[in-house]
Amino acid sequence: MENIVEIFEMGICCLIPIYQQNTGNATKLITDQGTCFIDKRMIKTVLKLLCKHYTIHMESCREKYGTIIHRQLGVPLPIHSRLLLIPLKMRKPMFGKDGAYGYVNLYGIESLEEQNGYTVICLQSGIKVPSLHKLQTVRRQINQAKLVAGNIPTVQSGEGVREALDVFYETCEHPATKADIAILTKEILELRRVLKKGTLIHRNEELKIKSE
Repeated sequence: MENIVEIFEMGICCLIPIYQQNTGNATKLITDQGTCFIDKRMIKTVLKLLCKHYTIHMESCREKYGTIIHRQLGVPLPIHSRLLLIPLKMRKPMFGKDGAYGYVNLYGIESLEEQNGYTVICLQSGIKVPSLHKLQTVRRQINQAKLVAGNIPTVQSGEGVREALDVFYETCEHPATKADIAILTKEILELRRVLKKGTLIHRNEELKIKSE
C-alpha cells in the first residue's frame, strides 16, 4: 500500500467508508486522477490524518462554517484552496461507531444522477460514487459547500500568498487594465489586513509571556 501522505499529495477527490474482507472497517481513497487506494484504518482516522497533514483544526473549522450555514452536523470541511470536503451518507453501518458518511471534494464533482431514489455522484475522473441521500439533499449539501467556499478568506496562509503571486507572474506580461489594478489593490489590502492581524496576535503573545 502507498504511504498515505503520498496519496494525499496526489489530490484527494473522495473518501469512502467500506467493509474490507479480512480487514473490517476501512477507507477507500479516490484521487483526482481516479486512482483508488484502500487504507485499513477507519475513515474518521484517515480524515484526521488528512487534516493534520494540511495543519487544519477540524473541530474549529466545523464550528466556524457551521455557524455560517446554520448547521452543527454535516458541515463541509475546507482543507485547502482545491479541496473542500462535502459529507454524504454512503453506507448503512453494521455497527454504530462504524460511520455512515464519506466525503466528496466539491471541486471534483462533474454531475449528479438519480438512481432508484438515491444519488450517484459522477466525478470528473469518470468514477461514479453512490450516496444514500436523495438528489435534492445532495444538491442542498453542494450549495452549502459553495456557501462555505464563498466565505473562506482570500488569503489564509503562505500557500494562498504563493498562489496569488503565481497568478500575478503568469499574467504580468500583459498590459494591466483598470479592472486588473482594482483586483490587485483589493488583494493587497486583504494581505495587509491579514499580516497586520498576525503581527498583533504575535505582539499580544509576547506581552502575555512578559507579564507572566
